[in-house]
Amino acid sequence: MVEYAANCRNAIRPGRCVGLMLLAMALSGCSAVGFHSVSSTWHSLFGQPPPDRETLRATPGPAVLMASNDGYRIYSLAESTEIRRYWRSDYPLRLVSTLHQRLNTTAGHENRLLDLRYHYAGTPPWQRPIARLPAYYRVAAYFETDREHMLTGRAELRCKPHAGMVRLPLKRIAAFECLEHIEWANGKATNNHIWRDARGHIVRARQIPWPGAPELSWEVIKPWW
Repeated sequence: MVEYAANCRNAIRPGRCVGLMLLAMALSGCSAVGFHSVSSTWHSLFGQPPPDRETLRATPGPAVLMASNDGYRIYSLAESTEIRRYWRSDYPLRLVSTLHQRLNTTAGHENRLLDLRYHYAGTPPWQRPIARLPAYYRVAAYFETDREHMLTGRAELRCKPHAGMVRLPLKRIAAFECLEHIEWANGKATNNHIWRDARGHIVRARQIPWPGAPELSWEVIKPWW
């Protein structure tokens, strides 16, 4: 079992490093595709509207469509490693990183996710064969609202035994629907929803990174695999 650091100051450092990397990519002008609003009135009242299919088709891949409390945005892949991916959207600038396909950090949002870590042994639970579930593991969230916070929790992941058809922005795909239930150390609980294909690729997700945080959802427009 992977252990997390008990010292909050030291534990936040990995998230800060990722944040600096995201900022560096933004300043270096990594290519990305955003989309312009229909009107400033829509922006002020509802945030970014969902893009139409023509905009989605024209988006260079790989790309995902994300939605949060300020509307929809297209995020394009700015940089990637074997286990981590960095996503960027413009108008205004938003940056998100994923680790093993799960939300890891955010930048450009009102409240920042500094680092979100899952602690388990072996293969990530959401990439395991369905027959090897349910899975139990720990979660550690480092985030910034009015100040920096650290919160730990215990997670349980269960998936439906049979795949169903899921409608993504540009196509339909067979995927298993999974529920991740997290009991946090402050007594609160959150539920995250994941849709993954038979090979363990997450094609859609809805996640609350810490109790009280706005939900962030995303789905694949054009895959990276």
